[in-house]
Amino acid sequence: MEEELLIERKFGKPRPFKVPDGYFEALQSDIMAKLPVSAGIGAVPSRRPLLRRLRPLAWAASVAAVVAVAAVCLSGIFSVSGEAVASASHADMPQQSEVDLTIDELSDYAMMDNDDFYSFIADE
Repeated sequence: MEEELLIERKFGKPRPFKVPDGYFEALQSDIMAKLPVSAGIGAVPSRRPLLRRLRPLAWAASVAAVVAVAAVCLSGIFSVSGEAVASASHADMPQQSEVDLTIDELSDYAMMDNDDFYSFIADE
């Protein structure tokens, strides 16, 4: 408040901007003349833009696409039938030497030797 008083004392209260005579009296009629003619106050435009009208259709299409992709992916997972399992040959099964090699690799990875295995089995 004091700052305003100091500025007022220093510069006074001149108003550098002036409004033409009758400006505010004619303002409302000027604004109303520039508005487009409508059916009434708060009238809604009769046409919406094309993209706005197609938005729900685009959402529905994207949801349908996601469902279709999910169905295709899941059909591959669940399509294993009994015939496919029964027709698997014995040749697809790993040989005993491969199993032993895998166990050796796992024991090396776990850093367990025979003594560790014996003590583990003996504890049971």
